[in-house]
Amino acid sequence: FAVEFNRTTQTLNPANTIQATRIVVLSNFLIDALFNFGTVNAGKTFMVFAVGPGGTSRNLTQGQTPAGCVFGNEQGVQVTFTCNTIPPPPGPIPPPNPAVITGCTLERLASGTFTLDVVGRNIKRDATVTIGGKTPKKVKFKDLDPANAGAFSRITLKGRVCSGLPGNIVITNPGPDGPSTPFLCDKTCPAQ
Repeated sequence: FAVEFNRTTQTLNPANTIQATRIVVLSNFLIDALFNFGTVNAGKTFMVFAVGPGGTSRNLTQGQTPAGCVFGNEQGVQVTFTCNTIPPPPGPIPPPNPAVITGCTLERLASGTFTLDVVGRNIKRDATVTIGGKTPKKVKFKDLDPANAGAFSRITLKGRVCSGLPGNIVITNPGPDGPSTPFLCDKTCPAQ
């Protein structure tokens, strides 16, 4: 274990004791111990102690060894360290790239159900859509966007379409891209 050591007062601070997380005995006089000091201990000094069948090491220096005691590994080695800073992400953070809506087309299927095709660019899979503040029941992603790999240029909306028309369509891509600029779709569903 390691105990914080104040170099000015030459005293230990037992309130700040760090236990080794892994210990490997390499020989009769050499131990490999792994400590996780954490960033709160950056720049501090610690005395490292070992506990064995003969008791706990005393961290004595050469002139302090009592008569009749073998000096051994009680060398009072002071351990200091500094913490690395977290590196910034590689390269600049790309600006948001929201979907862009360029048009809408309302269609009535033979079953009497209405669908709304929304066209644009950079529409990402799993994007959320609202029409006049209402969320459609189904969103189908169609037509890969040739200008943006992995994105689509058309979606087909079904269910609760008419309740939001006419109204603003907003597509919000997953992640940091944010919502699209609202696009006013002026279509209306004719009475049944």
